[in-house]
Order: sequence, then C-alpha cells, then structure tokens
Amino acid sequence: EEKYKALFLSPVTFDDARRFNYAYTGFQLPVGAILTSPIRRLDYPSSEKTRNSKTPNVGALTTRLWWDAN
Repeated sequence: EEKYKALFLSPVTFDDARRFNYAYTGFQLPVGAILTSPIRRLDYPSSEKTRNSKTPNVGALTTRLWWDAN
C-alpha cells in the first residue's frame, strides 16, 4: 500500500496490480474514485486519437485484456 502511494499515477502501480492479480488484501480505492473496480488497461492520449485516425478504440478501462484471463 505504501508503494502504491509513493508511485501514485505511475505505470509501475499497474504492473504490480496485474502481477498480484489485483488481490490487494484490504485495499480501498481512493475516496471519490470514479470507477468502482481497478483499472485493467490504459487509454491512448487524446493527442494520439486526434492525430492518428487508426487508433484502436479501447472501450472500458476495466475490460480485461486478451492475456489477462484470470
């Protein structure tokens, strides 16, 4: 939990979450969080979407990726 706080908004926190299968014991999402479940994927930046018409549509940020079957 302390590592998550120290690295807040760093991609490393997502790596750790996937590595531990989102099984943080007693972990609480931040107060006022918009999503009710952990993020499983990241969206492309808006600058990429406006400059590249072939940017894939990510969909919901909580959707599992093809390799995240657990």
